[in-house]
Amino acid sequence: MGVGNVTSPQESLASGQLQARRLVELDALRGIAAIVVMFFHYTTRYDQLYGHETATTFSLPWGHYGVNLFFMISGFVIFMTLHRIRRPLDFIVSRFSRLFPAFWIAVVVTFVLTHAMGLPDKGVGAGTAFMNLFMIHGLLNIPHVDGVYWTLEIELLFYAMALTLYLLGRLDKVHFALMALLALRLSYFLALKFADIEMSWTLSHLLILPYIAWFVCGVMVYRRVSLPYVTPIRDRALLLSALVLMAVVDGPGIGLLAAGLSFILWAAALGKLPWLANPVFAWLGAISYTLYLLHENIGWGLMLHAERAGLSSDLAIVLATALALAMATALTKLVEVPAMKWIRENYRRRSWPEIHASKVFITLVALFSVLAGFAHAWHQAHPLQARPGDSVEQVFQPTELLRVPCPLASESNVLRILVLGQSNAGNHGAVQNSGKDSMPALFFYQGACYETTGPAPGATGQGGNLWVHVGPLLAEATKRPVVISVLAVDATRVRDWVNPGRLRETLIQGIADQREHGFVPDVVLWQQGEADGKAGTTNAKYREQFGLLVALLRAQGVSAPIMVALSTRCRNEGSDTVRSALKAVASFDKTVRIGPDTDLLAGEYRWDDCHFSSLGLEAAAHLWTRAFMSER
Repeated sequence: MGVGNVTSPQESLASGQLQARRLVELDALRGIAAIVVMFFHYTTRYDQLYGHETATTFSLPWGHYGVNLFFMISGFVIFMTLHRIRRPLDFIVSRFSRLFPAFWIAVVVTFVLTHAMGLPDKGVGAGTAFMNLFMIHGLLNIPHVDGVYWTLEIELLFYAMALTLYLLGRLDKVHFALMALLALRLSYFLALKFADIEMSWTLSHLLILPYIAWFVCGVMVYRRVSLPYVTPIRDRALLLSALVLMAVVDGPGIGLLAAGLSFILWAAALGKLPWLANPVFAWLGAISYTLYLLHENIGWGLMLHAERAGLSSDLAIVLATALALAMATALTKLVEVPAMKWIRENYRRRSWPEIHASKVFITLVALFSVLAGFAHAWHQAHPLQARPGDSVEQVFQPTELLRVPCPLASESNVLRILVLGQSNAGNHGAVQNSGKDSMPALFFYQGACYETTGPAPGATGQGGNLWVHVGPLLAEATKRPVVISVLAVDATRVRDWVNPGRLRETLIQGIADQREHGFVPDVVLWQQGEADGKAGTTNAKYREQFGLLVALLRAQGVSAPIMVALSTRCRNEGSDTVRSALKAVASFDKTVRIGPDTDLLAGEYRWDDCHFSSLGLEAAAHLWTRAFMSER
């Protein structure tokens, strides 16, 4: 079927009428979603990363689901757009003019202001910023200039999938393709959960499988609103399938949330929510895209400086919100709208040759294949690229921690603990303001001791960490003072600790410094495995490299037993390959002992499905304490 025959006259008429209503309520939903995401970042997420100086009046811990509403709206809008275009190039120009000009300016502005404000752990290099301009940098594990950019790549991939269906003349018969994607998403989940088979990340990402159900909901709502004459049974069945899939894979609560948002989207598209049709929501809808692009890093930078200057957290949030709204309005009026108008008008003025759908389809498939192959090859060579802000050179420095006398020389029964690992051993958990005296547990760093009342010195991140909980628990359980030295770097694989490089040098130098100041570890705690699990490190390779790490520690005079956590869960069900490798090492080397199984901590114990929440930090600390005491 050719492109010109994709839609029936009735479909075109229905779509035109729907477009003529301009969907004021739908635009308002976009604005509300952007505001909700922004307040999630300014309240809950900021508190997790940097910690508010004072208590906030409100927080939105569920606000990140505004992104899911964006995906649902995109499913609706993109299929509406495809039903009214005449040729594929219309769609490409429409999407390009909508997304890229404003995005390019936002990347430059955010890059400059993030560096100017000195926002911790968020600065990237100019080369990385340049790669962000293509909007597909996430496929190559290239860091984002601003963390919110991850969703833009998902949107682009959905556009490509929708355009492919258009080129095949199958917009009116989307059910098979969308059901196949839902089935593939379910197969990924079942393979990992019941057979420990981790299927291709590249394919999953290119087909946006983790989010496809949200887009499907939007598409089906569009069909019910705009194509009422179509037999609804297949649409309803597909919508129900998407909701059930989310309930099974992501949890019943997510399934109910998706059902509720689908109903709201349906009501808004039919104009049944008149309270949304007011100037304030219309304005928020108009600036929703630029507000989303600009708010995170710039707002965090302003809040950080404002709170450190003595302003209340609530006032800092108000200032950040005002700045984000002002900048978004300016970017919309000065760049987004004029650029979109100029590009589309120039496109309409020109005479473009008709290109047969088959040629466009073949080109799209070829580009997709090349991109998939390149992304797969890149991931094989660079499975997990550490972010620049999480390098060993930028571990937390104890400038804000209280320095106290070390008991290393004065007390003979001190329990000395050396902690090594990646982000869950570092300061990447939810921030906790304990406000309590954690003595007699201390941090040891570069020859000095510090109270365990904040981030662990020597580890990346500035959030919460396990050891402020583990230290006091072990001190109470053992009746001994506890001193903890931490070296933990986010996204590191076991090979990074033993191959020549900065991390290996830092480990060797740190052990020498500890020995010079009387810190000889009684036990080494290893909390790592997530990066190797994601990278697909084989059992044999992990055992070999961990064995080299043990040998390196012994060569530096560390003879203490090594207790390893089974810590492989990060946005997946964990890796049995890495877990079994650690168990194999422990069975062979009696100085290596299996510690807590922190992979058991899922759901509410992880604030981002990878790093520990406040509840998770406390639970993991108790697991570590029980494991340590059981080995005595």
